[in-house]
Amino acid sequence: MVSTDKTTTAAAWPILVLPVLILALLGGAWWLNRPAVRTPEEQAAPPRKMIVGTAVWPEPRPGGYVGSEACTKCHSQIAETYAQHPMYRSAGRTPGSDDVEDFEHGTEFTFADGRTYRVVKEDDGIYHHESLRDKEGELIYDESAKIAFFIGSGTRGKSYAIDRGGILVQSPISWYSTEHKWDMSPGYTHHHVRFGRRIPDQCVICHAGRTTIDEEREHVFPEPVLIEAAIGCERCHGPGEQHVRLHESTGADKKEDSIVNPAKLSDDRREAVCYQCHLIGKFRFARYGRTFDDFRPGDRLDDVWSTLVAGTGVRGDRKTKAVSHVEQMRDSVCFKKSNGSLGCVSCHDPHSVPSKSTAEEYYRERCLTCHADKGCSLPAEKRTAAPANDSCIHCHMPRLTAHDIAHASQTDHRLLRKADDDESSPYGAEGAELVLFDQENSSMPEWERERALAVAKVHRAQESGYAGSRDAEAAEQALRDIIAIAPDDSLSWNTLGSVLELRQEWAGALQAWQRALDLKPQNERALDALSSIYQKTGDYEHALEYLDRLIKLLPFRSRDHARRAMMLSEMGRMPEALAEAETALELDPTDRFMRRWIIEAAQRSGNLETSRRHADIQKRMGLN
Repeated sequence: MVSTDKTTTAAAWPILVLPVLILALLGGAWWLNRPAVRTPEEQAAPPRKMIVGTAVWPEPRPGGYVGSEACTKCHSQIAETYAQHPMYRSAGRTPGSDDVEDFEHGTEFTFADGRTYRVVKEDDGIYHHESLRDKEGELIYDESAKIAFFIGSGTRGKSYAIDRGGILVQSPISWYSTEHKWDMSPGYTHHHVRFGRRIPDQCVICHAGRTTIDEEREHVFPEPVLIEAAIGCERCHGPGEQHVRLHESTGADKKEDSIVNPAKLSDDRREAVCYQCHLIGKFRFARYGRTFDDFRPGDRLDDVWSTLVAGTGVRGDRKTKAVSHVEQMRDSVCFKKSNGSLGCVSCHDPHSVPSKSTAEEYYRERCLTCHADKGCSLPAEKRTAAPANDSCIHCHMPRLTAHDIAHASQTDHRLLRKADDDESSPYGAEGAELVLFDQENSSMPEWERERALAVAKVHRAQESGYAGSRDAEAAEQALRDIIAIAPDDSLSWNTLGSVLELRQEWAGALQAWQRALDLKPQNERALDALSSIYQKTGDYEHALEYLDRLIKLLPFRSRDHARRAMMLSEMGRMPEALAEAETALELDPTDRFMRRWIIEAAQRSGNLETSRRHADIQKRMGLN
């Protein structure tokens, strides 16, 4: 029988409340003292198990890296071979001892709009220049940037990074090895962002061996940016400190060895070693409590990342899509009939790459490991004739349509029986349903699956600019449910702020973005959004407060200075507004809108000299 005695019930309250208060205090102490910045010296540790109804922050990964040089002492032959692999030349400082670029000839070219680009090798480094001259040949501006790093092995080409205090931005100039020339970087011909394209975490972490990251701030790399430039041994075999110590000790129990041999892992964990960089998908972001550098060999891919790919419901021509090798391979008949055992290393030796003269024979032998009993059905005289020359890959893995799209498969990994047999479903087709990669085998809890889909759907709504879609509505509700489970998940707060902002629900958006900023005070997206919303709603004081914090983090972004100039003008602070506009145009002399704005604003305020000066520049640039 349940007692209804009020005295007894009241007396029980302290007993019930006390444990709750203790847990709350312990939880608060843990949150305040949790690790803020994770160094690359950390290694694998399994995440904590979920407590039903509550998200638990996973344990940070402890240290244990020693660098590839420590491995060469015992594995010199493999190291010598691997030194020729493109992965070993995927990033580094420039100039270097093995540069493939031509710094003497053809180092200048002109873009379609008249801007000229040139590469200059000086005593203290490499500089990339963008300049513009008027019709008389007089220089209007010449902006230069010192190159800090190259990205790309040089097999097909190289792109370049400028280091702005730990923020890496891409140069508009790239080297193309196959054409042996300098030209515009991929994507710049359609969306020209000059020296302003941010290089995000995922790009740097995949192209470099080990980096230093700031966990409290996305896409920032404190010194030393590159701890190990090359994709080294530990990237595929795990941190080697214990392994080295064990093998340097006499009488040590080798069973305690922590080094990972991917060949001995289960199929999914073996493939995850390659997929960590070779599977991009439509959207990819770190799981709750994880960062992009948390993956360790031996993990499943979804131990660290949520990866969404386009489903198979829409057909299209994948030969012109930016689709990864992984998605193509998994869509092949060979992979499906292997029950998942076919993988990257079935055909590729991770330590070496066959030379051009031996490649066709090498890959034919790889094919015959499975197809020896039933080889090619073509007559021998046709199979061995040029241009096939008895090459399996010539017919079944042809080169795709020529393009320079980053991360796109350049070789058809669908392994089609016939070149025109294009019946397999096209990953990457526009409009296809988003699904979690390998979702039937995913070990993620249901709320994290919903988180992944919600974030991706909001991204799609932002791309289309359509806030009233069912996807956006469903994502908003899902995000609120997820936040109830993980109230400290900054990604969910960011995404909720985005969808509410897209719908112009300003009060809710401000609340969501403010919460995201509370969790991470250097959250650039939150600062940008808060400033933008306050500006749209006419609250310039608050807008400037957040914008000034953003400019302190990103002083080189001209658009932020332009926004600040316009707000100062609206507040009647014209001298400050004009000075801020000058700063914006120094950072981006090509900003046509800002050039017209300062001409008109200076004229209205009686500053005729400034107005005439910029009007003259505008005329010389051919913008009238």
